[in-house]
Amino acid sequence: MARTRRNGRVALLAMMLGATAVGSIVGVLGGARSAHADPIADQEVTYTLYFQGKPAGTHTLRVRHFAPRRANGAETRIVESYEDIRGADVPEALWRRTRASARASGSTLSFTAVTETGQPDSGRVTEVNGQRHNDGTWTLNITRGLATETAQLRRSQADLCTLDLLDPVLHVRLIDRPIVRMVDIATGQVIEGRTADMGEMTAELSAGQVGVRRASFETEGHTWHWDWNLEGLLVQYDTRLGTGPLTARADTVPGMRTWGAIEAPTRFDNGVPIVQDDL
Repeated sequence: MARTRRNGRVALLAMMLGATAVGSIVGVLGGARSAHADPIADQEVTYTLYFQGKPAGTHTLRVRHFAPRRANGAETRIVESYEDIRGADVPEALWRRTRASARASGSTLSFTAVTETGQPDSGRVTEVNGQRHNDGTWTLNITRGLATETAQLRRSQADLCTLDLLDPVLHVRLIDRPIVRMVDIATGQVIEGRTADMGEMTAELSAGQVGVRRASFETEGHTWHWDWNLEGLLVQYDTRLGTGPLTARADTVPGMRTWGAIEAPTRFDNGVPIVQDDL
């Protein structure tokens, strides 16, 4: 039985890291891909990554929206992400590939993330499975090699995870919290820092000028930034890789949705006051 489970896990990791399409891992969380997905309910962004100003790979994000199953229910979103960091100007020790999928509905979020470091097929793989429950507590299962550990986090120990920042709705969990504790999906570790809502501004992207809402996160003397357009879609961000800056800029910005959680070009809060306890 132990051998069977181990072989199954290896097969799963190989499938997730070897897939060429970001959407291939939706099934891990139980979200079946429709053969005729509604294009106005889906958005996809491809970012170019830069490490210390030099090209460092790509990141692809896709958000899919599904209507509530019952009246007055919450919509469901599937967030799919594939980040590939490597290149001639990136030290090989910092190379990594993270393929992740999350299911978000209401204030809950569950995710699976598989990260391989070093050269492709290095075998240095970390798998993190996490779930934020309705009461704000977390369950994390972290597998490195043959070892798996389970962590139960209280509401006060983690506010969000890095996949929340890719979601058009749940990224607001970063706002209005002076201190944030954030689960890194690549490692399973909790990062703590100070946040600031920097308001609305204009960002210059390859697609032209885009109105964005910016928030910052300061940890260990480094400041990270995230910019979301006024629909809540992440269009650029500045974080850290090792001791150097990692920057992502959207190659193109999808047009506004005509269906989904935010149905029209609106202000950041969609016109509804955001109360921290509601999140």
